Amino acid sequence: MSFELVHLSDLHFGNPRAHLTGNQVSKALDTIFSQVSEKNAFLIISGDVTLQGRAEGYEEAFDVISAAVERHGIPRSNVLACPGNHDIVIEQPGKRHFSSFDAWSSRIRADTQCTFAGSSVRLVQHQSADFLLLNTAYHLDHTKGLADLREAERLLKILAPKPRESENRPRIAIAHHHMIPVSEDDTSTTRNAYGLLSLLEKYNFSALLHGHQHAMQNLFIGDKKMRISGIGSFGFLTAGFMNTAAIYRGNQGIIETIEYLGLTLDTDSGVVSISPTTAKV
Repeated sequence: MSFELVHLSDLHFGNPRAHLTGNQVSKALDTIFSQVSEKNAFLIISGDVTLQGRAEGYEEAFDVISAAVERHGIPRSNVLACPGNHDIVIEQPGKRHFSSFDAWSSRIRADTQCTFAGSSVRLVQHQSADFLLLNTAYHLDHTKGLADLREAERLLKILAPKPRESENRPRIAIAHHHMIPVSEDDTSTTRNAYGLLSLLEKYNFSALLHGHQHAMQNLFIGDKKMRISGIGSFGFLTAGFMNTAAIYRGNQGIIETIEYLGLTLDTDSGVVSISPTTAKV
């Protein structure tokens, strides 16, 4: 069974210094969604929907994303999202929460399967795929990532650890924070990444998708070659990096190719292909 995933991360709506308007973002989304088989495509959002948990950011994110999903006929149940460190709302010292993210995701999906108040991990079993959504900011410290391994394994026991080659259903994990440092001063990784990756390999996950670093990252790890794939920011202009999205295409539970797309005002579509697709290993 073939599948397609559109991956966005670090959208940072509500940024007063955003380099693209809402209309320009909508045009880019239209171009991206037009390149997938929309009835079977999933939209993956790996955190940082807003900038610093701003309420206006969630409103803008809902308006833009909900309208794009509706225009292209993507089922709301095919939208999967987890929070990032910027989705922590800080009302006052000692009071931090994800209520605003939960309200946003509930409106986008029209259900509560991607809400995280009181839940550090969510298992969403779609009719054609299994998704493990990890809130790597659940500890409410915006300076680092951490996965709740105990809760993740409790949920994963629902999934029999069948050999991947015997399944047609992809098993995809989604987290905000990256797993491996990419610079000497990088301390914001998922601190217990080894335990998380070992757990995902045990349960035959074929991929872990993340954001946070605002950079494109793609590597394989473990005996079963689980793909770890990071994507650049969709909405925050980071010096030296391009704003990007990705389309993953796969078959028999395995992601086979990645198409990276850059956001630009140089084309009428608002998008440009910035790399060849990645061949299957």
